[in-house]
Amino acid sequence: MAKSFIMVLELARNKKKRRSKLDGTKEFRRYGIRLSIHSLTGLVNYQIIMIMRKILIISITAFTAALFIGCSDSDYSYTSNYIYKNDSSRDITMKSYNYANGDLLEDANYTFVIPAGKAHTLRFDTEGGFPYPFMWTSPTGADYIVISNGEKQFTNTRHSSTGEDKLFRSETYEILKNNDKKRNRTYQYIFTDSDFENATHIEP
Repeated sequence: MAKSFIMVLELARNKKKRRSKLDGTKEFRRYGIRLSIHSLTGLVNYQIIMIMRKILIISITAFTAALFIGCSDSDYSYTSNYIYKNDSSRDITMKSYNYANGDLLEDANYTFVIPAGKAHTLRFDTEGGFPYPFMWTSPTGADYIVISNGEKQFTNTRHSSTGEDKLFRSETYEILKNNDKKRNRTYQYIFTDSDFENATHIEP
């Protein structure tokens, strides 16, 4: 009987060991499932972060491109100041004319008197580039200029093919200030008595 009791105890002990092993296996499986879920969650979070990063980069690039396009040269204002200095011995009158509807009409905006030893400044503002003298590229700009000292006179026209267009060309002026960063330039043209040596006498 004692032997039978010992056998029962052994069976119970072995059964308990098998149950412990099974419980450990279940626990390991549960831990593995938890580990897999944790890894999957981390992977999903990583993918979300990468997607958000790409969206941010694309947004910044698009905004920068739009800003660059929106701030093109055509949106900036350029200023040219043209100074006409009279170093001759007589007062000078400059009269500007514009072809309007086929008629040559005087333009009061560009008509002025420069006393001897004095100067007169014309300022022009345009978008997209520095404006030319007398805004001749504009439909409202000057087409024809008469320069007189009361005794003689000569003319300049932007349509001239004989060189009588120097007042319409920026390169014939002296550049006094060139500030491209601020889009501002100042030119100067000096009149002397020699400009009127070959000029036409004014009829009384």
